[in-house]
Amino acid sequence: MKITLLFVMLVIMASGLLQAQHEADNWYFGYRVGMSFQGGIPKKVTDGTTNNLEGCATLSDPKTGELLFYTDGVNVWNKNHQIMLNGKKLNGGTSSTQSALIVPHPGNKLLYYIFTAPDLTDLEIKNTNLCYSVVSLENPLGEVITKNTVLMGGVSEKLTGTLDCKGQGYWVVSHHKSSGTFYAFHVTDAGVSPTPVTSSYYTEISDFVAGYIKISPDRNRLALASSAGYLAVFDFNVQTGEVTNPLRLNEITQKNTYYGVSFSPDNTKLYVSDFSSSLFQYDLSLPTVAQIRSSMYITKS
Repeated sequence: MKITLLFVMLVIMASGLLQAQHEADNWYFGYRVGMSFQGGIPKKVTDGTTNNLEGCATLSDPKTGELLFYTDGVNVWNKNHQIMLNGKKLNGGTSSTQSALIVPHPGNKLLYYIFTAPDLTDLEIKNTNLCYSVVSLENPLGEVITKNTVLMGGVSEKLTGTLDCKGQGYWVVSHHKSSGTFYAFHVTDAGVSPTPVTSSYYTEISDFVAGYIKISPDRNRLALASSAGYLAVFDFNVQTGEVTNPLRLNEITQKNTYYGVSFSPDNTKLYVSDFSSSLFQYDLSLPTVAQIRSSMYITKS
């Protein structure tokens, strides 16, 4: 699924890490593109080795901001921009919307999960699995010590996550590829729960392959975009992992190819991109879905 620079920027904002200290000081994405935010001033970097169209994730040290590793969901590169030991052939894809999500292991500071969503660009592709691999930084250059553990099949290219209600574990959320169903997996110090919390909702479309899901900074809402013409905001229960109360933001007759979604830091605005390089803003602080729809503001890149 090809994307413009606008889409790439939304990809990076929406993927990667589930904490907010210095873990996101470095970004690597696209065709050897990178940005550094160390020192508070963004600057371009050119030492990365990614060669992908869409989803990716980067991890930096939470205290120092030093690069630790990054991935496109297929390969994992260490801080020296070399393929990590055993770091090839993860089950994500270079054209998967949200190919990879890095989640710290709650019980071990040297271990990290890489969750991967499949690349469904090729309709003949057999892999529709949500998987996870485990990275160990016991050696500073890292090693993938467990690879492609399958959690479930039939998922879309959507993948997001957040801290749980206690702030000690995480929720990792995926979505079915062809029906209105979310799957939330709880990650604790005991590991990844193999049984997801399942939340279903009604929708008339049956294509959820491409487009983002994203949980708001306050962890109370989840936004979903489908390039098949569906855009909605849901309530997210950080205690149980349930996704409820869909508010559809586009009329059924609106068939925009929605792709990227991201919330404002204060949770009041939703920003959405589509394949025509439009950027939509919605005011989520308004009391009714009709008012939220009417608040839509469109800009062109």
